[in-house]
Amino acid sequence: MKNITSSFLLIAEKREYESIKIGDQVWMAEDLHVIHYRNGMRIIGVSENAQWVAMQEGACCAYPDYADEYQNFILYNGYAVIDPRKLAPEGWHIPTVEEWDTLIEYLGGTEIAGGKLKEAGLKHWLEPNTGATNSRGFTAVPNGVIDLINGSPDLMGYSATYWALKNTDKNNENDLYGYVLRYNTEAISSFSAFPQSGFSARCVKD
Repeated sequence: MKNITSSFLLIAEKREYESIKIGDQVWMAEDLHVIHYRNGMRIIGVSENAQWVAMQEGACCAYPDYADEYQNFILYNGYAVIDPRKLAPEGWHIPTVEEWDTLIEYLGGTEIAGGKLKEAGLKHWLEPNTGATNSRGFTAVPNGVIDLINGSPDLMGYSATYWALKNTDKNNENDLYGYVLRYNTEAISSFSAFPQSGFSARCVKD
């Protein structure tokens, strides 16, 4: 696992995010790249697999040296997602399961919505990147995940997994879900997730 380097901090502390309107929702057109909570406190940057597994609080990890194709990606654990200091910038929030499901329904349902969200081509995705059209400008890239068992990066090029919350009023560990896109299907699926997992974050407008 690669730690967040000083050169990467300049990239992560962006900024304005490009946005897209899909139906009645406004989404970020790129994955979240913050290393501070909304109140300015730093999110812990993790560099070791064992450290990631042992974390019981919010953490993030980047791979600036992993490969040219995967520079500047940040994955967050579930503790960061439910932290009351807020992971999303002002005016944005981590989407709920209901908001993800609304997006998916608008795009035609679970069997085809993934293809409309995935970045087209093979710059980041492995072949065959089935059904990828990026027709709405969401541009999902396959950042992979951090495995909750051994804390190691996995599935880069194969999948993109995004955090979602079942109940934003409670924001506890039981409210964490993941939505996953894969290289070999245009479908999108969801599952209940553990807080030790490492996924991407994509925000929706308040």
